[in-house]
Amino acid sequence: ASMNDALVNILLRQEILNENCKNIEQLSRGVANIADNSFKCHYTTLILINSAMICGVSAFMNSYPKTMVVLSNVTKPIWRKSKQFILFGYNLENITYLLRWLQKYNYDNTGNFIIICQSSQTDECDEREAVKILWTHKIVNVIFVNLTDNGTGYTYDIDSFCENGPPIKVKNWDHCLKFGMKCTMQFPLKLKNLYGCPITVSTFFQPPYMQLTDGVPSGADGDLK
Repeated sequence: ASMNDALVNILLRQEILNENCKNIEQLSRGVANIADNSFKCHYTTLILINSAMICGVSAFMNSYPKTMVVLSNVTKPIWRKSKQFILFGYNLENITYLLRWLQKYNYDNTGNFIIICQSSQTDECDEREAVKILWTHKIVNVIFVNLTDNGTGYTYDIDSFCENGPPIKVKNWDHCLKFGMKCTMQFPLKLKNLYGCPITVSTFFQPPYMQLTDGVPSGADGDLK
């Protein structure tokens, strides 16, 4: 893991003092098991936190064995390459700020996301509103976790009206949360049926990875200067 030592100390101190974090710690360990069996080891996982609500972060870090980087949404990132993300937020408003932060710094919204919404107030982490927000940010490969029934994960897909479909409880969620060992397909391929919906296609110029001109290499991987 890579993060500022002072931030680590703050995380640990506040989690010890915050009684409400106890219920979220076990949930975070279960989510770490799911992430471990679903995320790829050759990608570094980005953990993005809200500086005001950090329950469960250290529990997740202690249970997740793959490489990770922890950032706060109040900082300017020095590292931007990731295709798998864990977001810790207090409510939907806060999670929206985190998504805007990712958008601002051009992170890959086609990657895999697990988002933990920590408020015990149902309306503040409502899964129906969550999928609307995620659809607006073009994030589909996602598990949205709230505290329903001690922690429930939801996902969604496109519907026949070219909008976000309803939230769907993740398959085998209860089993995965406790054991995690058999939960390797929690991010199945989506958007297989576009229902005739219009799509926007953009192109950009990409030079060859390497080209040789009179024996001199150039290009993205060939420019050795």
